[in-house]
Amino acid sequence: MRYLFLLRGSAGCGKSTFIKENNLEAYTISPDSIRTLLQTPVLNAEGKFEITMKNDSKVWKMVHEIMESKMERGEAIIVDATHYRKALLTQYKHLIHDYRYRAFIIDFTDIPLEETLKRNAQRDEYKRVPESAIRKMYACFENDDETNNKFKIITREKFLTMLKEDMSIDFNKYKKIYIIGDVHGCLEPVKKFFETHDITDPENIYIFCGDYIDRGLQNKETIEFLLETATKYNVLTIEGNHEKWLKLYADNEEEKIRSKEFINNTLPEIQQISRKDLRRFYYKLIQMAFFKFRGKTILISHGGIPIEPNIFVSTEQLIKGTGRYEDIDLLYENWMKNTKETILVHGHRNNELIPAKVNDRIYNICSDIEYGGNLRILEIDGSDENKEPVFNVIEIPNTLFKAKKEATSKTTEIQDETAPETSDEKFVLELNRSSLIRRKDCENGITSYNFTRTAFYNQKWNALTIKARGLFVKNNKVVARSYDKFFNVGEMPQTEMKELAKMAFPVTAYKKENGFLSIISAAGVFSKTTNESPHVDIIKKVAGDKIAKIQKYAEENNCSLVFECISKEDPHIIRYYDEHLYLLDIIDNDFRFKKRTYEELKKVAEELHLEHKQLSKTFNSWDELKNFVNNCNVTFEGFVLEDSNGFMIKLKSPYYKFWKKMRKIKDLIATGRLEKISCVSEEEVRVIKFMKHLSDIQNYNITQIQEMYYQR
Repeated sequence: MRYLFLLRGSAGCGKSTFIKENNLEAYTISPDSIRTLLQTPVLNAEGKFEITMKNDSKVWKMVHEIMESKMERGEAIIVDATHYRKALLTQYKHLIHDYRYRAFIIDFTDIPLEETLKRNAQRDEYKRVPESAIRKMYACFENDDETNNKFKIITREKFLTMLKEDMSIDFNKYKKIYIIGDVHGCLEPVKKFFETHDITDPENIYIFCGDYIDRGLQNKETIEFLLETATKYNVLTIEGNHEKWLKLYADNEEEKIRSKEFINNTLPEIQQISRKDLRRFYYKLIQMAFFKFRGKTILISHGGIPIEPNIFVSTEQLIKGTGRYEDIDLLYENWMKNTKETILVHGHRNNELIPAKVNDRIYNICSDIEYGGNLRILEIDGSDENKEPVFNVIEIPNTLFKAKKEATSKTTEIQDETAPETSDEKFVLELNRSSLIRRKDCENGITSYNFTRTAFYNQKWNALTIKARGLFVKNNKVVARSYDKFFNVGEMPQTEMKELAKMAFPVTAYKKENGFLSIISAAGVFSKTTNESPHVDIIKKVAGDKIAKIQKYAEENNCSLVFECISKEDPHIIRYYDEHLYLLDIIDNDFRFKKRTYEELKKVAEELHLEHKQLSKTFNSWDELKNFVNNCNVTFEGFVLEDSNGFMIKLKSPYYKFWKKMRKIKDLIATGRLEKISCVSEEEVRVIKFMKHLSDIQNYNITQIQEMYYQR
């Protein structure tokens, strides 16, 4: 949090020892340490080593730079220096003001002069300070009668108490508390709320949870409303992450603004408001609200944290929350573990539009208001002082908003056969903004996009994440791509057996090989994530001199050729004895997913001397397909099913799924982490026993174990 602690006392009074004994090194800036970094101790005229002060202009410049870097994040800072002259204290005034810090002096001047001189004499030679310098410092301390007017002086004991004390304040004077979620420049639902609630009522307090601007259509009106409202004693405004751009603009630091949304949309609106007024608004923002109310302890922060707050939690983490944007489930899990009764209320992130009431101790009041969601307000009614407060969620629709782009859609989609509703440039912008998309800069100015682990494991599929699967872009144009994400039978509600009956017949089944995805286009050779990796090297090796011809065809047809690469250097579940590059499909270089026909694929494969995927069977009815799915007893990975409309789905064989499970168990055995496992078949029991008896199991991959098991 925004706390600055300045240690004050002469050399040898125990400041550094105090820091070390209380494990505060990670939070402390020491000019002495910087001095020795810049220059090692030097010999003086007496032939003794000492820390030189000749570089002090550089030292203090570095101290200030480090402090400012920390203050930008709102980190608690301790400065271990003597601070015996007034000038050494006043040098911090502009930083304290600009970053809204609370400043304290931790006093060490009570240590007697004789004790300090004694300690100084016992120091390592280079750390000793001339006795005359220490006496001079003490004289300054005695003559200083103004320090207390500039900074709050506290004892060492008081400081240690501050680190441990309960930071919550008492809100019991109020009858009701209203916590208002992210506004994002959408004032209409806020105004509607205050049509029935009197903001001047002294018995109620109103707490705005942050993110007042950007994306909405009423940024100017929102700021003007809050400029007036925030002056009331019963209104609190918490800082959100979007207010950072507001501060930079208000402080005439536009060159530091990195938000295109703010520059292109918000700024033209709020330029009508004076920078002075914007600064006045920003400097009223608080880091959090942490209070007690009718027997309940409640924390409100913009982003949410997994513990009750303390001084060393940075303001940045209070604002943005801990972990990645999408780690909301982990935040909730750890909050419930780390706290006993305290209630958490936050905004900022709600990627899946979960309900406002997460559980009895967590409330999420972010709901995509800027895209047509609701304004969420949490009412905590403590009118009956004899009973526990009642928590009520109020949701007010936002009817004035920009059309929601598909990148922010929260609906589950399986495959998107249509072009993005936005331009290519805007679609790429949405890819860059999404917390569920992993972006990687590749060679030759190409950027790859792939869904994150969170998207995969939590099934956060939307029109963006299904496309970000081996998608390579340069200058907002697709230069290479693979499939839109598609799923296994039974993996999603839309791929359950009962849903397969809705497929458009005839349905074709193609044999699925078990390697890794490979892409070749005019722009280069790619694995699923990059054009520079060991997997890319394998593709080039297996493809050999065919690459040039493949790339020529890709360039002439503006497409990508997608392969399954089989290599001994990258074994999977199914055993192969030779290396292969199977042509799976030819896909247009476009954000819209469109691939060439199987007949064209076969023709191209023949012309380029490539192996290609094999058509196994065609089904003309649901009964035929159902029977096939239920009796998929093959010893390879399985099949890709494709209906007449292009809908695709994966059918994995029991054999493949069995050995994939065994691979996980094999790794557990090899690392000594296998404790107990639920075996559902006798075959599993036999294979596990076999693997446990392999003394050098870590030296074998699962395909080798398969072969040994069947040959035993």
